[in-house]
Amino acid sequence: MRKELKAIVESESNPGKVKCISLLAEKFNVSPELIALRNIYSNFGRKTFDIEAFIYDSAEDKNRTEPRPKVVAKKEGA
Repeated sequence: MRKELKAIVESESNPGKVKCISLLAEKFNVSPELIALRNIYSNFGRKTFDIEAFIYDSAEDKNRTEPRPKVVAKKEGA
């Protein structure tokens, strides 16, 4: 199970993924490992950012559902 979340964050500059996850973890009293940040949208000329995230009930649920990042192989001679 997961909770779908939309939030608004006020910041002078783009808060970034790490800061958004830590703010959500603190606000909802969950571990940062259970949060999957989907998007951070900015509003031009404003100091607000719209955040979309999922909060999972367990790490197993998150690992089963969320896509894993692709591993890029190193090129030889580069």
